[in-house]
Amino acid sequence: MNNLYLRKYYSETLHSETLGIIQLENDHKTEYQSSRPAGSVASGNGSEQRT
Repeated sequence: MNNLYLRKYYSETLHSETLGIIQLENDHKTEYQSSRPAGSVASGNGSEQRT
């Protein structure tokens, strides 16, 4: 099963609210940090985190 979630949250590292896209696929979670709105990205390499 493949699900996508959009969440709005306060990022302590960015010191502002931001949006996050999370994909859940077969018990694997992937957060797409590169898809954050341009105004929210203060630093980082834009890579994805898979857990």
